[in-house]
Amino acid sequence: MTFNENKQECECQESFVTEDDGKCTCRAGQTLVNGRCEESENGRFKPEENTKSCKVCDKELIHGALEAINGTGKTSSASCACGKGKFHDPRHPTHDTPEGVCRDCMDLNLPEGFSCDPVGLTLKALPLKDGYWRSSKQSDNIVKCEIDASCFRASPDENCRSHLLGVHGGLQQEYPSLIGVPFFLVLYRFGTVTQERRRSL
Repeated sequence: MTFNENKQECECQESFVTEDDGKCTCRAGQTLVNGRCEESENGRFKPEENTKSCKVCDKELIHGALEAINGTGKTSSASCACGKGKFHDPRHPTHDTPEGVCRDCMDLNLPEGFSCDPVGLTLKALPLKDGYWRSSKQSDNIVKCEIDASCFRASPDENCRSHLLGVHGGLQQEYPSLIGVPFFLVLYRFGTVTQERRRSL
């Protein structure tokens, strides 16, 4: 803290902010380093204004999260990110890391050409290639569609073309009626495609 002669009052030095009680402290997302407030390192965050050390993502939130999401200011747990070649899997929390772990993308059945380079990938947002499918955003079982033309979207919510339903790449499609008799082609069952033609009279 320094004395401002023009204002005739004490002011916090550059990089600090003033608390309601007049004390100098560091902003959220910053910590005290060699007498200055500096941004938390990657893999750390701090939601409060104080001079305490920033919290460690890897030890307190997501095991293996050593990176940060750009633009978050490291003021919350939302800045904690898994690095290149990894993705955040929230399905395996521990007592110390309640929001899960960072897993290696090599653990997955990934299609050729799949990119796992972006920092901050999550299980929910894994970018699938056209022609590949998974049953939900919580699934890490990525499979190739048996019929490429039917499974063309990357999102589990919009994975099949209109009037088609997918179950690990399976489909159900109603075909135009032939001589007044509708035909159905049903492809289904846990990724193993079987075919049944049913006639309703």
